[in-house]
Amino acid sequence: MRRAILAAGMCLLAAALPAHGKTEKSPHQDTYQLIAERLEMMQEIAAWKRANETPVEDRAREKIVLDTARSDAQELGLDSTSVMPFVQEQMNAAKEVQRCWTKRWDEADEKAATAVKSEWADPEEKPRGLAPEMPLDHLEQVRPRLLTINAMLMTTIKATLSAGADYGDAEDLMAFDRTIAIDCLSRARRNGIYKALTLIELAK
Repeated sequence: MRRAILAAGMCLLAAALPAHGKTEKSPHQDTYQLIAERLEMMQEIAAWKRANETPVEDRAREKIVLDTARSDAQELGLDSTSVMPFVQEQMNAAKEVQRCWTKRWDEADEKAATAVKSEWADPEEKPRGLAPEMPLDHLEQVRPRLLTINAMLMTTIKATLSAGADYGDAEDLMAFDRTIAIDCLSRARRNGIYKALTLIELAK
C-alpha cells in the first residue's frame, strides 16, 4: 500500500514539475501545502485525545512515524539521515498545536463551569472554543490520512530536489510562511520545520 502511494505521488509530481524546475507556481508549494494540511489536522486529533483522556505525546507512535519515514526516504532515494530532523520537527510542531488547543478548551470549559447562565443571554458572552465531540473511532479514521500525507511529503521533497529546486532562499521562505500560518503554531516551531527541510538531501 505504501509503495503504491509513493509511486503514484512520484508520477504525479514528476509530471507537474517542468524539466528545469521553473514555473509560475513555486515548485515547493506542494510540500508546504502538505505540511499545512498535516498540522491543520492536529486540532481534531487534540479533541479526540482530550475526550478520551489520552496524552498528547505518544512515543510508540512517534517511533513508528520515524521508522516509516526512514524507509520511505530510502526507497525514494533521499538521504534518510537528513530526513529524520524534518520528521521530528513536524512531530514537535504537531504536539505544540495539540497542547495549545487542549489548553484553550480547558480554559473555556473552566470559564463555562463558573459562568452564571444569565451572563449567556448574549451569545457573544458565551465562552468560545469548547472542544468538538469526537466519535470513539475517529483517530482510526484520521490515521490513514496522516500516513498518506507523510508519504506524499517524501515524494514532493524528492521531486523538488530532483528538479534542482533547492529549499532555502528568501522568496521561498516567504512562501513557506504564508502557507504555514497555522493557528497555535509558534514562529519558533515554524522556523524549525523550515530549517530542517532545507537540510534534506538526495541520497549519494
